[in-house]
Amino acid sequence: MFKPKPKIKAPPSVVLAFTRPDCELLKKELSLKRVSSFFLTNFWRKGDLALCGPVLGAPQAAIVLEYLKAAGAQKILAYGWAGALSSQVPLGSLFLPEEALSLEGTSRFYGDYFLPSRDLFWWLYHELTLQGLAFQEGKVVSTDALFRETKEFCQEYAMKAQVVDMETSTIFSVGRALGLSVVSLLLVSDQVWPSYRKLSLKQLLSVTQNLIPIFRKFFC
Repeated sequence: MFKPKPKIKAPPSVVLAFTRPDCELLKKELSLKRVSSFFLTNFWRKGDLALCGPVLGAPQAAIVLEYLKAAGAQKILAYGWAGALSSQVPLGSLFLPEEALSLEGTSRFYGDYFLPSRDLFWWLYHELTLQGLAFQEGKVVSTDALFRETKEFCQEYAMKAQVVDMETSTIFSVGRALGLSVVSLLLVSDQVWPSYRKLSLKQLLSVTQNLIPIFRKFFC
């Protein structure tokens, strides 16, 4: 079976940022330097601090996790954006997935396991609490079809999950299959149901800025 042969060495803990704006902010705040790129994704590092991203969708998320595992990573803190399926999940709020529902096609190759690492989940839960940051726990549904979040889709899955994204179910499944500890933290960037609303990039990055102390502690 073909396996990646990375040209980099990853430290034990890696932050995986799904969006390019968050990557740009985090690399600056953590004083990281780009040391490599692979599969349309960049890898920044300084000592034991490492950042990887951006990542779009389930297939790329799986490829990147395979690569990071082969490079020596053991723990992954994934950070991305999600859409709210209910007005009860405020724009700009933080969402901590305790389970994912899979509507993507990649995780079926890795196994039906859609839970975060419990140790990392509770570590992140307590760190968010200690920092005084409000967040919700719950379920996320992950889909491949960004532009097929129709009225019917939203009505059905609003009864099963609170937010929707494109990666979380895959990183949980792949992480379990590869023996990686994985946790996900999502920023609610837009509301897809019952009406569409979104935050500005400036508003989104202000939330990410508040998370810098948590990202730093993840590497300790």
